[in-house]
Amino acid sequence: QAFPIRAGSVTLADKEGEGAASHTSRSVALEFIKTVCHVLSLDTSVEDEVQRMRRALLAQVGHREFSSISTFESPGQSFVLPDLICNHCNSCRDVDLMRDPAVTSDYPDDNWHCNNCGIRHDLDKVELKLVEHVQRRSTRYQLQDLRCTKCHKVAKRSMSQRCSSCSGNLECDDSPEEFNNDMRIMARVAQFHEFHWLQEIVENAAM
Repeated sequence: QAFPIRAGSVTLADKEGEGAASHTSRSVALEFIKTVCHVLSLDTSVEDEVQRMRRALLAQVGHREFSSISTFESPGQSFVLPDLICNHCNSCRDVDLMRDPAVTSDYPDDNWHCNNCGIRHDLDKVELKLVEHVQRRSTRYQLQDLRCTKCHKVAKRSMSQRCSSCSGNLECDDSPEEFNNDMRIMARVAQFHEFHWLQEIVENAAM
């Protein structure tokens, strides 16, 4: 048993503190329980029954009802490429590169067709837009301000460890975790869509 790998798939190995050893049939069973119970719970008329079923099923796989690992999380990530313009008909739309079935089909020849005229998009231009996005994201992270966690003022001296006004700790506005998560998403996009140039740029930008 294994998790299906899609462009936006989030597996247990992607979650902090867990590795490839988490890919067991038991983990698959747990994710299945969480997903099915979450879908069934949308019907408020059977909410109590679903809660009892969820509690019993989680006990079968050795997890408590209110533990963090038993909490449902969206199984798919998302990255929307804005303003994708067709070279043939000038149709413009936003495309989710990790969820939109028009670009994530199992059959590559069926992907990347304009939903207005049916002509295939120029993938070199798509990749260029993504490369420019990564470069802007990397530049923004590197040039960001340090901010005091206490008074929230921007640090005047970038080499200081303490705020000059209140001696509070200084932290980046954009955390390394957020930046690395963005790079992981772009790496997944590059791998799934076989954008080799983008993959190289992401590898150089990642911390």
